[in-house]
Amino acid sequence: MKRKSPTSNILENEADSPPTILVIFGASGDLTARKLAPAIFNLSMDGLLPTECSIIGYGRQQMSDPEFKAYLKEVIKI
Repeated sequence: MKRKSPTSNILENEADSPPTILVIFGASGDLTARKLAPAIFNLSMDGLLPTECSIIGYGRQQMSDPEFKAYLKEVIKI
């Protein structure tokens, strides 16, 4: 079941959002793990991210795409 947020009704009336790229600087850091990744996940679950949305992570620790995806799954605990 899809969760609804209080802002869902406002955004449902808006035109479709353009494709979006979200760049996270410090993607392997503590702030991303504790705050950004869970917040982005919750926005996605609430249907508040554009349909075409890509996330690019830039950080000190080098990771491949699959490693970054696994890291995000781990910190979000899904």
